Amino acid sequence: MIVFLVTLLTYTALTAFLSRGETQRSAAARRYGLTGGLAVGAGWFLGIAPPSALKGWVFLPLLIALVGPATVAAVAGHRASDSRTGTLAALWSGLVGGLTVFIVWVSVTYMNAGGPYDSGLVSDFHKSNAPDLATYAVSDDLGSGLVLLLMIPTVAFALGSLSARLAAATRRI
Repeated sequence: MIVFLVTLLTYTALTAFLSRGETQRSAAARRYGLTGGLAVGAGWFLGIAPPSALKGWVFLPLLIALVGPATVAAVAGHRASDSRTGTLAALWSGLVGGLTVFIVWVSVTYMNAGGPYDSGLVSDFHKSNAPDLATYAVSDDLGSGLVLLLMIPTVAFALGSLSARLAAATRRI
């Protein structure tokens, strides 16, 4: 629970810190980041839990999730003629995408009481000496959601930052 609270406080602090800029470049980074973040969040979520119609095409949403921040960063950096704007847009897309996935993940977890339960989860439950299967399953799913909440912005920032810097370097050549 402490890790969860620290993560949410870090998210809040980072968002408040990034939101303080009032320049056109800051506003552009937030605008591109919000748009890209919704696409990144949808891509991650569809890649993690694809509907039956997309099971054969699971690489496509994951491609969107991974290439999205890089594209957002390159476009934002190019439009602003500044790689920092692209990097900030990538970070915003990761924060929005990660938070979107986390909210949907936690909502579905609570609606289904952590189910459906597979044999591995039930086996782990019996070994854990936890008092209730539903509580154990929800706890397990919340841990997975927390990992996604941290991983998605990290991946988006890394790929987007690289993309923004590469785009800026090619503009100089």
